[in-house]
Amino acid sequence: MSSPPIQKTVKQHYVPRLYLRNFKNPDGKLWVYNKATGFILHSGESKVAFENGFYDLVDGSLEGGAAEDWNEKDRGERAMSRFDLELDRVLKLLLSEGQFVGIKNDIRNATAFAMAIQHMRTASFRDRMDQVANESMSKLSQSFIELNFPGQGHLAPTVELTDAFLRQEHINTILDYDHWRLFGDAIATHRWAFCIAPPGSSFITSDEPVSMRFHFAGQGPDFGGIKSKGVEIVYPLNIRFALVTREASLPPLPCSEAMPVQVEPDFVDYCNNLVAANSHRFIFGSSDDFGKITLFLDRNQELRQRPWGLWETKMSKLRWVKENGRRVPKQDMISQRRFLDINW
Repeated sequence: MSSPPIQKTVKQHYVPRLYLRNFKNPDGKLWVYNKATGFILHSGESKVAFENGFYDLVDGSLEGGAAEDWNEKDRGERAMSRFDLELDRVLKLLLSEGQFVGIKNDIRNATAFAMAIQHMRTASFRDRMDQVANESMSKLSQSFIELNFPGQGHLAPTVELTDAFLRQEHINTILDYDHWRLFGDAIATHRWAFCIAPPGSSFITSDEPVSMRFHFAGQGPDFGGIKSKGVEIVYPLNIRFALVTREASLPPLPCSEAMPVQVEPDFVDYCNNLVAANSHRFIFGSSDDFGKITLFLDRNQELRQRPWGLWETKMSKLRWVKENGRRVPKQDMISQRRFLDINW
């Protein structure tokens, strides 16, 4: 007998509801800060960080699907449902055992992979992929025209890939084992710290929960940022606990993974500023007091205006080389991203 079909979910959350519940206030709702407008909303976790049909494939199955049940329109949704169950398990272990005995290797590895998948599944990550892909295709169009009609490359039409294609590429990336394994392995090699907020302070989160900062000017994010030299990651677990990881070349953290340590209020503010800077559109917390976040964003107006916080996408300058006596564009059209100079 065939199994019954799963119930179709229209609202598909790119930040799991079970994660957002950890940041609710006593009345069971979240305070939501719109960083572009500065407005503060009061909302349930089911009404934020989602898009209708976000993981649905427009044209049916993905090419090369391995198993029959994956060759369906809701392949992405099925995968994220399984991920949510694993994330729930990891969070419960961290918030039960972790706060008393520290982070053991098995929990550490599972958490690293959960952070990697969360990093890739968001609307912010998809938007960055979309812009890079469209800019790359437009540059290739320009180089093709320039190659055949020297001096006319600027007349090349702008290329925009279809939403169906870009959506499929995003889901392909999320479900590609090699991608999130490389991300997870990179996070696992960092120095980790289990930080506790002191009384009177609390951690916030956003619609980009895995927040990154790059400390070395000119280094450039590598493989989505996580594998970069000098990268620092903040992953809030709830209003009281947060994981902070640093690539090995950075100075040690004020706390360790062996045993959770209560940090100073200034370090909580630093982590919250990093979360706010990385946020896509919204910031979530248990309190409606976003005063410090407002001041931070006011000092860095570019973070309000950019659709995805810290990231700026910039295509590399087109260069030409000679091959077999012909003038052809050099094949280095991969997008380069740089970290903005933030007033911390």
